[in-house]
Amino acid sequence: MRVSKEQVVEFMRERGDDDRAKQAEAELPDVLDLPKDDDLVTKFGVQSIDLAGDEPDHGGATPKTDSGEAAKD
Repeated sequence: MRVSKEQVVEFMRERGDDDRAKQAEAELPDVLDLPKDDDLVTKFGVQSIDLAGDEPDHGGATPKTDSGEAAKD
């Protein structure tokens, strides 16, 4: 997964870590290739999973409701 430095910095700012965000902005490359570059983001307290987005990965399956029926969009 490729993420931009801006995505990492914005994530850090959203959680209130402005000091680390400034340092990351100065040190990180413009584009990171995760998980290959995990060590670069973990240095700033960020895990790859944190940058994966808000949508859960259902492995291509349709999510089910509590009743067991397929969820409707």
